[in-house]
Amino acid sequence: MKILIASATKIEVDPLYLFLKNEGIQLEKFKFRFKNNTVHFLITGPGSVNMAFNISMLTDHPFDLAINAGIGGSFNKNNAIGAVFNVTADRFADLGTEETDGSFLDIFDMNLLEKNEFPYINGWLHANIPAFLRSKLLTATGITVNKITGTTDSANKLFVKYNPEIESMEGAGFIFACNKLEMPSIQIRSISNFVGPRDRSEWRIPESIKSLNISLIEMINAI
Repeated sequence: MKILIASATKIEVDPLYLFLKNEGIQLEKFKFRFKNNTVHFLITGPGSVNMAFNISMLTDHPFDLAINAGIGGSFNKNNAIGAVFNVTADRFADLGTEETDGSFLDIFDMNLLEKNEFPYINGWLHANIPAFLRSKLLTATGITVNKITGTTDSANKLFVKYNPEIESMEGAGFIFACNKLEMPSIQIRSISNFVGPRDRSEWRIPESIKSLNISLIEMINAI
């Protein structure tokens, strides 16, 4: 099986990279042979545009499975820092217009795009997850933003409008591109912080990266 690991930054998948370097056969700088699989790393840079563009460039190199691995924020404060989720549905949450009263209309509210126009289903993007991976992790819905949420007011507005559990900067771009290419995909996110007032001292990036990669290594071992 040809597996793609797509991540915004290399630091988020470094433990998996080192695991494959030690336990697999390195074919190229970002390509490994492990068991019966070939694992490719794609470091896209942050943001949904970078993610979608880099995935779209893979048309001549189809993969059997694409995995978007990264950290993210949680709207649910009952989630533990470092908890790992399979984000099964995602959407672009800041693509639209701000009204004079401060409310937000997305592209579907504005009737610029039909909610069920491919690859959307009622405005959401659903990952095409292979059946053998569907029961392995906790599942959640996510939203994708260009600007990380940093206030209680912004967090509340997003929660009321979309009722998401996870926030990232790449997830919807990943699923959008994979669905356009008809590429099986799964988005894996580890919680590094809670969405709300921005306080970097409360972020737990090393812990979330550790738990993310434990799950990734388990997944790669099981395929």
